[in-house]
Amino acid sequence: MEKDNPNWESYRLGTERMEIISKQSTYVRVTSSFPVHGVDYRDYLRAKISSIDILSFTGAGVCKTVEYIDIRGIKGKDITVPFWQNDVYFFHTDSSRKICKYDATSGSVKDENNFGATCFDFNPATRGSANGESTIQYWFGGYL
Repeated sequence: MEKDNPNWESYRLGTERMEIISKQSTYVRVTSSFPVHGVDYRDYLRAKISSIDILSFTGAGVCKTVEYIDIRGIKGKDITVPFWQNDVYFFHTDSSRKICKYDATSGSVKDENNFGATCFDFNPATRGSANGESTIQYWFGGYL
């Protein structure tokens, strides 16, 4: 994996570059298995960085407003969603728990993590944790 040679097979920006891009961006979006499905807004998240900065956020079950979310076809717009991230668990939401306004518990598996830290049990209905080949992508940018 070469940080100076982007490719779809194996590429990840380093933290320093992500921070530089994030500081010049207004939005973060998260896609699930993008190389397979592209962007079709299923299992997808979009939020203003001013609401949830995924590079610096620390917390457990903290409600943050997102502009758009879809988990397993359950959509939400301008709605609060619980997020977790700490030294052990990477950024994610747990759709098996209804803590904030957004409710994607229907069809979830126990402790189903979405958009980051993977869960112990796969859910074939969710692209980001369907199986061991599932991937999550983070994008920083803004509207043109």
